Amino acid sequence: MRPLATSVTIKLMPDNTLLVGEQRYVEIEKNLFREVANTGRIAFQEDDNGNVYGYVTNGHGWKQYYKPAFYETKGFITVWLGLALLAFVGVFFRLAYQWKTFRAYRGQEKNAYFATVAVAGFALLFFVLEAVALSAGANALLFELPVLLKFALIFPILGTFATLYHVYMAVVIWREDLYDGRWPRIRHSVVSFFGIFTVWFYFHWNLLGFHYFS
Repeated sequence: MRPLATSVTIKLMPDNTLLVGEQRYVEIEKNLFREVANTGRIAFQEDDNGNVYGYVTNGHGWKQYYKPAFYETKGFITVWLGLALLAFVGVFFRLAYQWKTFRAYRGQEKNAYFATVAVAGFALLFFVLEAVALSAGANALLFELPVLLKFALIFPILGTFATLYHVYMAVVIWREDLYDGRWPRIRHSVVSFFGIFTVWFYFHWNLLGFHYFS
């Protein structure tokens, strides 16, 4: 399991020290810096061309920092994941508001709506359970992975299968002109889009499967 990285800003100060987050560091060797007011150290990493691509703290290779791509930034994740979760919550509000309409669906239309509920439900269950499991703090995860978090990792797998079926049903809906009008088909396609996004999110952050912290 690959934890989401926190953002850290590095600034070169006028006295040639580095301000890393809220801590100031002084260079003691090439690419090796010591915390000015403490014993903490950071070591910058270079590629074969001498370009710095990241750093580690206190020799902890598992805690590596690097400059993220735009799709790994906090802003990108917050916006798109927030929109996805908002769309998924909206699925259940609409289900409650239009329960009679849902019950009136038959055949492929009902299958498509079941797929929508499954995609939204599996995603919401995962993120709610993950939030509860991680509420103990990141340091607690260094010693033992909560059972609740292990259980939560079931839902990205289920959500992936549900999304694949949902995308298939989107093709069927548009091809056979199911539902009454274009707007319900567009709604279905929007859920497909955000379902694909969440599957990408699971895969990119190593949440798809039982990888834990390997």
